[in-house]
This record gives sequence, structure tokens and C-alpha cells, in this order.
Amino acid sequence: MIIFELFLTAVLLLLILLVLRSSTLYTAYKILISLLLLVGIGFVYYPEGADRIAAFLGVRRGSDLVFYLSTVFLLFVALTSYTRARRMQQQIEALTRELAKLSARRKDDGDAHPGSGEEERR
Repeated sequence: MIIFELFLTAVLLLLILLVLRSSTLYTAYKILISLLLLVGIGFVYYPEGADRIAAFLGVRRGSDLVFYLSTVFLLFVALTSYTRARRMQQQIEALTRELAKLSARRKDDGDAHPGSGEEERR
């Protein structure tokens, strides 16, 4: 059991390090995720703490509480990822429209100017 506890601790500490070094996360998210991972480390060595918190919240077991909270957290991550992807898609669409407009204006401006090549062919 000690090897598994050490392994979980190492994995959770590595995750904390990765979260804190991330340049794409807001500082508030870094702090929140790091605190949750530290609580996870505490639950590795003191699982009765999860049971007590679960009982206080009206959940039968600590493992059920961890599962429920993980599900809510993953849904939050999925929602924020979807929102970010949608926002980037809208930005790409807006940039594509602007590029098309600029390209069309450039083509129109090129046709109207003498020496642009169009009049030389005529």
C-alpha cells in the first residue's frame, strides 16, 4: 500500500507542477486546481477525511464524493474547452471575412489603376 500511496503522491505533485507552469491557465484556475490536488494528496494518506466530509455533505462514502466532484470538474473543463474553441472559431471566421474583403478591395483597386497589368493586356 505504501508504494501506491507514494506513486499517487508523485503523480499529484507532478500535476501540480504542470498546472503551475501552464501559461494558458488563469491564475485563479491554477490556484484552485493546485488546492484540489493538494486535498487529493491529503485524501491519499487520510481517506477517513474524505468519508467525514462526505458524511457532512450527505454523501454515503468519501470515494463517492470524490467521484461526484470529479464528474462536476470534468463537465466544467469540457464546457470551458467548448466555449474557448467556439470563440476561436468565431475569431477565425471574422478574420477570414476580413481577409476576403481586403483581397477583393485590392483586386478592385488594382483594376482601376493604370499600369496594373490589366490595361496592358487590352
